Amino acid sequence: MKGAVKNRFQLKKLIQDALKQRDLDRVAEYALESPRTVGILFNLSYDKDSIITWRAVEAMGEVARVLTYRSKEEGRELMKRLLWSITEESGGLGWSSIEMMAEVVVRSPEVFSDIPLLLPEYYDEPVFRDSVLYALWRIGSTHPELLSPKDVKEVVLQALRSESPYQRALALMIIEATRETIDYKDIEIDREVFNDDTPVRIYIDGQFVTRPLKELAGALELPVRKQ
Repeated sequence: MKGAVKNRFQLKKLIQDALKQRDLDRVAEYALESPRTVGILFNLSYDKDSIITWRAVEAMGEVARVLTYRSKEEGRELMKRLLWSITEESGGLGWSSIEMMAEVVVRSPEVFSDIPLLLPEYYDEPVFRDSVLYALWRIGSTHPELLSPKDVKEVVLQALRSESPYQRALALMIIEATRETIDYKDIEIDREVFNDDTPVRIYIDGQFVTRPLKELAGALELPVRKQ
């Protein structure tokens, strides 16, 4: 590590500075030198309204990639920690762990190809629904072949009926990302969505992007449900 880092406080400050610049490689370098890095990324990932949280999510994916390259066992241990963090025993540690798991898969699909098949199960838990949808979109955007078409389609159908604009938006984005591998021809979208100006803010490519629901729906060629 460049420069001696004497304590956790110093390391956290360095990681925050790197995340502000979206320098994920630098965060990964810190992780190779200090196991404290993973815990700090967890601690920085609680506020979903903060761009630092989402960059910490991305950084965990890059950290897992370099740790896995050094040792597959080390990478697997990190994934086990992410999975444990969303259990009741963890005491609610993993507010962003499902999103982090998706980033790990995106960057190391050959090692963690089993993880995408587990994620739809967590949609049954209301507290994880936003996270599962985001994770399915991220994986579907890069490695849709790793997803179970049947399970993803079931989640998308439920999300399209959600009262949450964020969940409906992500459902539409999942359809767009996976339409080459999943058949959505029998899915009908409510006509009102095509006129819905509700803005939805989503983290995409390093920044928050705000899109109205009607824009996301308009990009799809799916049947409109008759009122």
